[in-house]
Amino acid sequence: MSSSGNSLERMKHLLSTEEHSDVHFLVGDGDAKEVLPAHQLILKNASVVFEAMFRFDANKEQRENAENRRQMLGSALFKIRFPLFSQEDFSEKIVPSGILTAKEMVGIEQYHSQSEKCGTFDGLLI
Repeated sequence: MSSSGNSLERMKHLLSTEEHSDVHFLVGDGDAKEVLPAHQLILKNASVVFEAMFRFDANKEQRENAENRRQMLGSALFKIRFPLFSQEDFSEKIVPSGILTAKEMVGIEQYHSQSEKCGTFDGLLI
């Protein structure tokens, strides 16, 4: 069998199995819905529509960065009582989100380390 025949067989195998699939589509109506595994690379090469869809999805991830999250929260950010989070939740959930500046995070850590608590810190309600 030629190498192009082997490539075609491997492509057919990829398409007929979930092996190495990196995207799933929910297709059908009502109770007849099923999950269809697919491969982004194959879909992007086959259709400019899929290429645009996956490019938009990649750009969306870039747009959802910390600064954009801060902007989306707007003034609500300053109503969140971050020091009331447990130190564990603060470290595991808030810090990685990137919504607080380094100065704000240090302030909250200082707040936790002080025995006397004050009402506000740098505009953040606590």
